Amino acid sequence: MTPIYFPHTFVTEAVVKAVHTFFSPFTIYNPSPGLVPQAMREWQQKGLIDIHVPTNGDEERLSLLLKDFHNWAALHGDRHHSGFDYFRSNMGVVPFFDDTSVTQILADIKRETPNNVASPEARYFGARVFLSIAQEMDAKTESLAIDMRRHHELEKNLFSELTGDASPVSPQIGPIVSDTSARMEYMMGERLKAWWLLVSGVTKQTGGYLPAVFVTTNRSAIGYLMDPTTEAQKIITLEGVPAIVRKEGENTSWKHELLDRLHMLTRPETNLEMISGMDWHPAFKLDSTTTQLKLTIYLIPGQSPSTFFNSTICQADLSDNEQEPSSRAQRTVLALIEV
Repeated sequence: MTPIYFPHTFVTEAVVKAVHTFFSPFTIYNPSPGLVPQAMREWQQKGLIDIHVPTNGDEERLSLLLKDFHNWAALHGDRHHSGFDYFRSNMGVVPFFDDTSVTQILADIKRETPNNVASPEARYFGARVFLSIAQEMDAKTESLAIDMRRHHELEKNLFSELTGDASPVSPQIGPIVSDTSARMEYMMGERLKAWWLLVSGVTKQTGGYLPAVFVTTNRSAIGYLMDPTTEAQKIITLEGVPAIVRKEGENTSWKHELLDRLHMLTRPETNLEMISGMDWHPAFKLDSTTTQLKLTIYLIPGQSPSTFFNSTICQADLSDNEQEPSSRAQRTVLALIEV
């Protein structure tokens, strides 16, 4: 089974290239089949990613709610287009939704009380609304970041020409992982909770099993999960892994071996000392223009993905299995990729 990327439903080309260095393909969950960006559809066609979306999911209702949000945001000025500031400062009031949707959004994603707990269906739909808005904000943030980088490059080239300096240094080859910006880390707890509700809901719809390997390029997300987890173990850190590998066949073989080892980690009978003592490093050559990536592997022993994410993200023990997706693994593996 392919690793699942978290917690964002929108990923940049840089992120896809970085994760593809280690895992190909990997899975991304998206809140609606109608909201998958065109670039992500093309990456799926190329076999770089798998996209999982709701199979029967109130698409018209979701579209109407998002339209209401856009109309409301336009009436309240540009400051509300930049992020979730309104959600944080007005926890109990969402003026662009009706009473039913207030229950779905706020009780699902925010601070529900023991006397006012939304149904699993409402929590799931509320997560989809939240992630749809977050995805649009993330896409706008990335577009702005690209424009700013291009402006900076043009400015440097112009300055070099005016001063007669040597040609600018060639840019690094490989991805610049940009989803760790402050905007895409905003409200990380809410993002993670909405993402987990989406994953749980889609898995329940399809009747499938969750893999036990989860990957991110966002250190803030790892920190949020690690803080309350006393049993987490850091297995190994691989540094200096080249983002662009010229021997694609050799790289594919190494990626398969890496994933096999991570699957071994998920089995309770696996000796951890044997795994950590292996030679994990790829034998690839680096040069000065190659972006170098770092991979850190964490293991949560004795906890399936459902148990782990429910306890850390939702602070809940769903012993009745009402929302808990099935997993054959009794351990959970987290992979952090950084430049």
